[in-house]
Amino acid sequence: MDLKTAKDPGALFLGLWQLMASVDINDAANAPGCSRQLQGKFGAALSADNPGDASNAFWTLLCEAWPSGLSPQMVREQVAVSLCAMRAIDDLFLLVHPRTVLLAPDVPTAALPLWLEVLAERRTIHGAYAQNHSHRLLTRGPLSRAPTSAAEVPGYSLPEQFAALQVVPLTVRHGLRELPIVMKVVDQAATRGVPPGKTGAERIAILPVADEKEDLQHAITMRDENEYLAVLPGADLRPVEKVLATLDDCDDADVFLLPELVFESAHVEALSEALDGRRAPRIIVAGSGLVDHEQAGNPKYNAGSVLNGLGASLWAHRKTWAYWMLEQSAGLLDLQGRSGHQHLREDITMGGELTMVDIDSFGRCIVLICQDFQMPVAVEDILTTYQPDWVFVPILDTGTGFERWPRVRASNLAGLSQARFLIASSLAMTHWLKDPEAEPAIGLAIGPAQVARANDDDANRAIKAVKCISTQKRYGIIEWRSGDGWETSGFNSPS
Repeated sequence: MDLKTAKDPGALFLGLWQLMASVDINDAANAPGCSRQLQGKFGAALSADNPGDASNAFWTLLCEAWPSGLSPQMVREQVAVSLCAMRAIDDLFLLVHPRTVLLAPDVPTAALPLWLEVLAERRTIHGAYAQNHSHRLLTRGPLSRAPTSAAEVPGYSLPEQFAALQVVPLTVRHGLRELPIVMKVVDQAATRGVPPGKTGAERIAILPVADEKEDLQHAITMRDENEYLAVLPGADLRPVEKVLATLDDCDDADVFLLPELVFESAHVEALSEALDGRRAPRIIVAGSGLVDHEQAGNPKYNAGSVLNGLGASLWAHRKTWAYWMLEQSAGLLDLQGRSGHQHLREDITMGGELTMVDIDSFGRCIVLICQDFQMPVAVEDILTTYQPDWVFVPILDTGTGFERWPRVRASNLAGLSQARFLIASSLAMTHWLKDPEAEPAIGLAIGPAQVARANDDDANRAIKAVKCISTQKRYGIIEWRSGDGWETSGFNSPS
């Protein structure tokens, strides 16, 4: 990007970030400290209301302050000037960061330059302050917790130099695929968004929906010499009725989480209509279910929807990586119609993108359906770059015990961000086992392995399991920052 032609300070920051990313790490790490006086001058240059005027004044000052020369010392001084300039922009964007509004709503702020208000509105509409062919400029995650600072990182890291802004890639690589990451912002409007709640003490309800063996049914088919498995709600399962009956006990929850393959598109539509005019949780992650492909004859999508408390659709996600069940796992299940192939493949069309959503009153969120959570490198890159607050993982499995893959995977990822992982499973597949086990947990909550220093209240709240409250109340409740950590409604599993 040509910094001279940048149309606003957001584009300037994006260009400077990409310039800094090209600098040798030895020069970047060993640059002189930022001059407070120079940073103040950059801040003053940004005071103009017109984005072009602010950018031109900023560019002029950058040219005047830029050290000339190509020696290692000059390059390091250029890094110092770049960081000064970027921090001046970052300081202004901190005034409109959701974290500032959530955690310090009563702190008065100075009048904002008009260009900053325009970019804040651009983010609300388009998901980002600025974007080019490969990257976008976002509010730095997490949104509802303090991020890690440069003082907490045992080495040089460009993202930790800033409090309000981060630059992220538009795609993530999964094997040979490039998966686009769609960015969306959900505001605090009651009808179409998510109103504010109790930040820091979020209450989560998990409903398995499918409790019995017959609540889910399976169909095995052969196609092109491959064996496929489709799972769908049983004939007598009434998912919407179960959800509505449970909501009466959980209407004070912040999140109501359902598992994989229990809630199809017709159920989502019926629930959306039924929620109108009644009390409900702020956010309903409606698990997933099979959804028709746009082209007849193609396998269905495994898709999940997220609603607000009034039933308005916030976003949807199509599972991007179909599960291939290995023979040793399939052999444990009582599945009629199997022919014993090496893999029992999930019979779906895989989606082609991921969606990251900034709910300004709650946090940055992403839904990863079961096997999506296992995408090697891709999930690690998403967590590292986008720094979400919440990762919702609806799954279909025989349990969410501590020895199982969801806990192992989430624990391995917990050190990459301040995210909290919420995993929900139904109970039906437990009854499909040839040797059924005692009723397992229906969910798992895993917090960050290391919390940012400013989030000390989040310490020692790493892992808790969620079971159904009782044989009558077939749901579980868990609350962040309660008692000794994740407080469950059922039995706590060992941590």
